[in-house]
Amino acid sequence: MDAAAAFAGLAGAWRLAREIPDQGRMSGGAVFTPGDDRWALHYRETGTLELPDGRRLDVFRAYTWRLLGDGRIAIDFADGATPGARFVTLDFAADDAGGLQAADSHLCGADLYEASITLELPRAFTTDIRVRGPRKDYRAITRCHRP
Repeated sequence: MDAAAAFAGLAGAWRLAREIPDQGRMSGGAVFTPGDDRWALHYRETGTLELPDGRRLDVFRAYTWRLLGDGRIAIDFADGATPGARFVTLDFAADDAGGLQAADSHLCGADLYEASITLELPRAFTTDIRVRGPRKDYRAITRCHRP
């Protein structure tokens, strides 16, 4: 599967489960909807974050995924403090399990975000984001499956 086919295969609804070791877990859903052109997908996730002390918070996040002319997929922030800014650019390659995998990093101030995404389309995809720096130190593993 090439990046264009993978990009098209992301469209639609997903169930989401995120583990943030020692900090909480999130469950909810995500949806990719067509953007303003055929090269963009709007991603929005919503759900409930359960903290170790039992508190539950409603949370959401949005990104824009773009298929670039060179076959890479760029993920841009669509909310928060820097909408439109680039998060990562992914150059997917086949992995041993028959899926596609890519990784990139993003420096936010002095904190480094290392993102790895595995696509096992049409049924699943996983993101593994490791954040290290003077203000943040955590890992968030998100598994998405078709409902």
